[in-house]
Amino acid sequence: MANPLQRALFTINSLEDQMSNVRLTLSEFPVFENPLQPIMQDTPLGPTTLNLPTINNEVVSAQVQGSNFNNMTTQQKLDILFGNN
Repeated sequence: MANPLQRALFTINSLEDQMSNVRLTLSEFPVFENPLQPIMQDTPLGPTTLNLPTINNEVVSAQVQGSNFNNMTTQQKLDILFGNN
C-alpha cells in the first residue's frame, strides 16, 4: 500500500465529526467505538487477537526476583526512592 494514511482518513474524519459534535456540558463523555479493535463477531478475543508477543516467563521471573527489597534496609530503600544513591 503506497500511503496507509489515505485508507485511514475516512475513519479519522468520521471520528473527528462525531467528537466535534460533543457538547462539553454533558454529564458523561460519550463512548466512541475504537476502530483499531477487531470486530467481536469476526474475531473472538484471545491472546493473539492484537498480535501481541507471547510472555517470556524467564524474563518475568527475573524481574520479580530482581525487585525483591526484603533484604534491604529502610535507608537503602529511601535512597532508591528519593535518589540519594
